[in-house]
Amino acid sequence: MKRFFRTFLYIFAAFGRLLRTLYAALSLMIFAVLIIFVTVLFFADRPRPVESGSILNLTLRGDIVEEQPVVTPFAELVRQMTAKDDDSDSIVLQNVIDVIEAAAEDQKIAAIILKTADLGQAGIDQLQRIGQALEAFKKTGRRVIATDDWYNQKQYYLVSFADTVIINPMGAISLHGFGSYPLYFREALDKLRIHFHVFKVGAYKSATEPLTANAMSEEARRHNQQWLSSLWQTFSGDIEKRRRLPPGRLQKYIDQTSEEMRKADGDSARMARNAGLIDEIFTREETLAYLKKLGSLTANGELKTVSFREYFSHLIPSHQKRDGQPGQIGIIIAEGQIVPGRLALGGIAADTLAATIREARGNKDIRAVVLRINSGGGSAFASEIIRQELRQLQKSGKKLVVSMGPVAASGAYWLAAGADQIW
Repeated sequence: MKRFFRTFLYIFAAFGRLLRTLYAALSLMIFAVLIIFVTVLFFADRPRPVESGSILNLTLRGDIVEEQPVVTPFAELVRQMTAKDDDSDSIVLQNVIDVIEAAAEDQKIAAIILKTADLGQAGIDQLQRIGQALEAFKKTGRRVIATDDWYNQKQYYLVSFADTVIINPMGAISLHGFGSYPLYFREALDKLRIHFHVFKVGAYKSATEPLTANAMSEEARRHNQQWLSSLWQTFSGDIEKRRRLPPGRLQKYIDQTSEEMRKADGDSARMARNAGLIDEIFTREETLAYLKKLGSLTANGELKTVSFREYFSHLIPSHQKRDGQPGQIGIIIAEGQIVPGRLALGGIAADTLAATIREARGNKDIRAVVLRINSGGGSAFASEIIRQELRQLQKSGKKLVVSMGPVAASGAYWLAAGADQIW
């Protein structure tokens, strides 16, 4: 019996020693991971210097937004550690403009490469703002080169600001104009015995037509035709002016695609060049050789480039908050759907935005506020709550200027209606 207990105690003591060893090893591992984690953070935040003769690689990936979406610090850290240099779901418009304007002042930047293959959602006015910054860069005597395999309509609008537009031999320019293609559900709803009671005022109020009709009404067709045609005239006219094309050339490119393609012997890239939409047809290797003539090379013969994100890490954002400096202009972003209450991530929450406006009203360093709107509207009640707070801001003696983004409709325009100025 004594031997049994002695053996049992020996096994128990050995198991205890094993647990202590595992605990110590685990503690050392956690400590080592923390050291590596801190080291990665330290060196990740130290961008390498920009070398003279570098080409700024302005690769636009993701949606163009007015304000950076809110993410948790851990999610942002994981993204920085795992994503490629310019990988992103969104790009803040002002950050792009800051980078281009800084490059215009930086003599180490020899040229800009504009790449739009992964560009997501973007409004025409946002593309215009980026284009204006590119125009200012070009006035310094340096060039903007747009290079991708092919371009869709939105991408091409932006690259038309470039000095040289390059396309792959197998590429194309996809232009199709503007259109509206709503779905109508009246017949399906009748079969499902679902009935909507709609109260509306005015023949041109067509938001509920998909629920009450099987096709677009003549009134809706007429007003869609008017605003889309007006928008297309501006859009195509801008491109034609920048590319030095005769008026109506883009419309002809779309309407006579078969004839244009026949003249180019079925070659879509050559068709685009014949139309004056592009300047060069290069393979990727030929494009690299072309770019090497514009910038400097490393000792290994590689082209010196600096990415958008890396170059931005050298800058102090123009919209960064500065405390204790009187006479400032406050910038408030209202982007997304307008909803009541508070919202932590995305959208325009009435209570959250109203609190921000109150903060600006009470800040003695702020003498005026610019409200940047990019919204199709939402809750009428939430819009009115925000409008009332904006009115209080004006009553305090501070000017309110509204800057409209890609869209400011319905409740979003209601926010803008009482401003001192609307841009």
